Amino acid sequence: MRQHPERWPAVVVFPQAPPDVRWPGKAADLALATLKSTQREFRTDPDRVYLVGLSMGGNGAWYLAYRDPKRWAAMVVMCGWFVPRSAQPTAEPVVPVSDGWADSALASRVLRLPLWVLHGDSDPVIPPDDARRIAARLDSLGAPARFTEFEHGGHDAWDPALAIPEVPEWLLSQRRSPTPGH
Repeated sequence: MRQHPERWPAVVVFPQAPPDVRWPGKAADLALATLKSTQREFRTDPDRVYLVGLSMGGNGAWYLAYRDPKRWAAMVVMCGWFVPRSAQPTAEPVVPVSDGWADSALASRVLRLPLWVLHGDSDPVIPPDDARRIAARLDSLGAPARFTEFEHGGHDAWDPALAIPEVPEWLLSQRRSPTPGH
């Protein structure tokens, strides 16, 4: 984004999870409070609020999208995950266990949310299996979802992802459908 600020004509907020805190829970609450504060301070379009996350922030993006998919105009997830695993412990899963199989529940919740998932095929930190499965599931349902897998790509999928001019073009062209009374 710093290399090509002209591609990002937007107010961009980068909430960070505090050390030793995972996105679901308090960090997600902090991110939403930061967004709300930013929207009060700056003139923003509520129908053009985008959710972007990378790595642990990708897990947080899935978490926020699952809980309120209609809030976002679109979402981009880079090297994120949504199924808990021992290497990436989480305070609270993206999909509550009571909601059933994570892939199916997540796909049904974000079915109408335009999203782009990007992941390195050789990521040693967050394996691309979640990204592949959710992309395939959304594709089978006809969702407005895109998937890019970087050949020989490691965990730093955000570098090649944000170098693609089409990513910000696509993201910033999305608009949330206004809800009645909105």
